[in-house]
Amino acid sequence: MLKLRTILLCNYPYYLLLIFVVIISIPRLIIPKTSIYSVNDTKVTGKVISVKEKNTTKEIILKSKEKVLVYYNKEINLKLGDKIKVTGEFKYPSKVTTKYLFNYQKYLYHKNIFYIVNATSINKISTSQ
Repeated sequence: MLKLRTILLCNYPYYLLLIFVVIISIPRLIIPKTSIYSVNDTKVTGKVISVKEKNTTKEIILKSKEKVLVYYNKEINLKLGDKIKVTGEFKYPSKVTTKYLFNYQKYLYHKNIFYIVNATSINKISTSQ
């Protein structure tokens, strides 16, 4: 019983670890994530990490310095891992217009996607193996 009591009273390393984790976590929670791109950019090069087809539009998630969502209306054959160069118009995701409805901008923000690109052209630089 004495040994258990001494173990329970020696919680200082655990308290120090808890304080350390809290101190490290607070800046990540307080400081908002920002993008390295701007609305004035027109080109982005990166690797394809997701391709979905919706009606006639392809929805591509591109990983370059950060993730970018690309919409492309023309036919193109892309595979995961392909490196492409996209030229198009950068836009912010649409904001919520009605309170308590789905917020697409926040949804993309939590996926670290800050911009949507309406692509005018896509050039395949290299293909995946």
